[in-house]
Amino acid sequence: MKIKEQLSGLYTSAIEHFTPEEEFKEITVEYLHQSSPISPGTYRMVNDYILLKTIGQGTTGKVRHCINIKNGKDYAIKICSKKKLSKRRNFQSGYDNLRREIELMKYLKHPNIIRLYAVIDDPDSDNIYLIMELMSGGTIADAKLTNRTPEPLAKSYFVGLISAVKYLHSINIIHRDIKPENILVSPTTKTAKFCDFSTAEKLVNGKYLTASAGTPAFIPPELCKEYDTPPLGCPIDIWSLGVTLYCIVYGTYPFTGRTLAEMYENIINKDLSFRTEISISQELKDLLHQMLNKNPLQRISADQIQQHPWLFQG
Repeated sequence: MKIKEQLSGLYTSAIEHFTPEEEFKEITVEYLHQSSPISPGTYRMVNDYILLKTIGQGTTGKVRHCINIKNGKDYAIKICSKKKLSKRRNFQSGYDNLRREIELMKYLKHPNIIRLYAVIDDPDSDNIYLIMELMSGGTIADAKLTNRTPEPLAKSYFVGLISAVKYLHSINIIHRDIKPENILVSPTTKTAKFCDFSTAEKLVNGKYLTASAGTPAFIPPELCKEYDTPPLGCPIDIWSLGVTLYCIVYGTYPFTGRTLAEMYENIINKDLSFRTEISISQELKDLLHQMLNKNPLQRISADQIQQHPWLFQG
């Protein structure tokens, strides 16, 4: 009989929490329906989930495709290693990031944000398992879509992403690490969804960032230098999404450098430029200029982006 129990004080929503009945038990599949993606063979299982191929790899674990044997549905299972978490500065900070991600994702409900359905945890096991929504196309980076995505397809992805950013900002949450690696896509539906909320943050007083985070090529000018007062949170996501959009349509970063210091210097001072060999619309160039405005107070907001002419063009 499978053990089901709530972990006191940590998982307190409708998200199911289970402890593994027997971690990595095996199941032998001899025959399945012709349309099943599973071939005959022996597979590892965690509770009711058959583990299939690895579809992603991170610093603290991996993500695998899995199927629930009870309902036959496909999911992604994020397998986080407590040992690897403990090697990231200290165990508490790595574990706190995971707890924050779980706490945030269990409440987030938006069509362009990956859903978290269940958490499987055992204090005596090295692994924590997050059962999540599966996207067939992997990340934008995995799918190599950054090697020049046609403008109409980029717009199709962007419409959903800016809707998700507006939703997050409306509840005073910023993602803090928007980049192609943290965006999953579906080639069939031409939709994109945010994943990996390990660095997301609830804003202080609904406005201000408490600590900087993110990937160097995607962080805004105000985080590339020392600051006396906490920076505004929402404009940070807008800048990172602008860099991401630039990467999608051009296949390169808007600001680069041979060293990190040179990259930061260019982010702060260099004017935005566009590659002449790749043609994009004037409306898109205007949107990128407004998203990548050096001054966070003048940077376009998510609300304003949704009214920008580029989204209604064509």
